Amino acid sequence: MVFRLSQSIVDLWAKRGAISEKQQELAVVSNQNEQLKEKLAEAQSPAYIEKIAREKLSMVQAGESIVLVSDQASSVSETRLENVSNWKKWWLLFF
Repeated sequence: MVFRLSQSIVDLWAKRGAISEKQQELAVVSNQNEQLKEKLAEAQSPAYIEKIAREKLSMVQAGESIVLVSDQASSVSETRLENVSNWKKWWLLFF
C-alpha cells in the first residue's frame, strides 16, 4: 500500500510537470495566434490592399498618370565619360 501511494505521488508530480509544459506551449501558441490575427486584419485593410496593388501590380487610381523613367540617358552619359580622364570625371561630378 505504501509502495502504491508513493508511486501515485510520483505520477502526480510527473503529470504536474507535463501540465506546466503544455501551459507554456499554449501561451506561446496563443501569442503567435494573436500576431497572426493582427497581420490578417492589416492585410484585409483597404490601405494595405491599395499599397500592394500599387507596388506589386503597378496599378493606379482613376485620374492618376504613370511616369516611366528610362535608364538609357544614364548609360549614354556613362559611355561618354569612359573616354574622359579621371580628374575630369571628378570635376564633372562636383561642378
